[in-house]
Amino acid sequence: MSSANTASQNHAPAASAQIMMQDLLAGDIIATRAHTANSVGVRAATAGTVSHAILCLGARKGTQWAVDAMPKEGVTSEPLFFKLSQVSYAVVFRHRTATPAQLAKACAWAEHQAVLNKPYDYKSAARAGLITPYFAAGRLIIVADKIDAKTDPQGEDASFMCSELVFRAFEVAGAALTDKPAHCVSPHALFKTDRLVCLGKLV
Repeated sequence: MSSANTASQNHAPAASAQIMMQDLLAGDIIATRAHTANSVGVRAATAGTVSHAILCLGARKGTQWAVDAMPKEGVTSEPLFFKLSQVSYAVVFRHRTATPAQLAKACAWAEHQAVLNKPYDYKSAARAGLITPYFAAGRLIIVADKIDAKTDPQGEDASFMCSELVFRAFEVAGAALTDKPAHCVSPHALFKTDRLVCLGKLV
C-alpha cells in the first residue's frame, strides 16, 4: 500500500468521528478553517481543506492550552478556546508513534517560541501559499522561492508560520511528521502524512 493510500485510510475517521475538547492530549494537532476571507484565500492558494494548524499543549487546571503562529500576533500560547473563537471546522490529529517524551519535547519547544516572542514568518507563509493578498499570492510565492531554495532549518527558527511551527516542533523532538522541511509545508500537509492518525472533528 502506498504512503498516500495509507494516509488517506488513517484520516478516514475525520468524516464522521468526533472528539471532545477534554479528550485532547498534549501533542495533538488541530487543523482548522473559518469563514474569514483569509481562511478562504489560504485554502484556495494551497488547494486544501484547512487554513491553520494549532498544537495542543494539554490541560492546565481544567483548561486546554495551545500554541500557534498568526500574522499579527506571531507565536503565542493561550487557552485553546481563544484560538478557536472564529473557527467553523476543526479536525484533530495524533502522532502514531511519538513517545510521551517526544510529545513533551515538541510541546515544550513550541511553547518556548512563544516565550521568546517569535514573529510570524511571512516569507515561509508566502512560499507555502498562506499569504494570499488575492492576485498577488502567486507572485509572493515565487519571490519567496527565489530568496532561498535551500535553507538551514536553524536559520528558519527566527520566525514561524502556523504549520511551520507545528512541523518544526516534531522535527526537534525526533518525531518528524514529514520528510519535507517544516518551512515549506502548509496546514493541508497534515492530511498527507501517514505519521498521523485523524481522531475526528473537534466538538
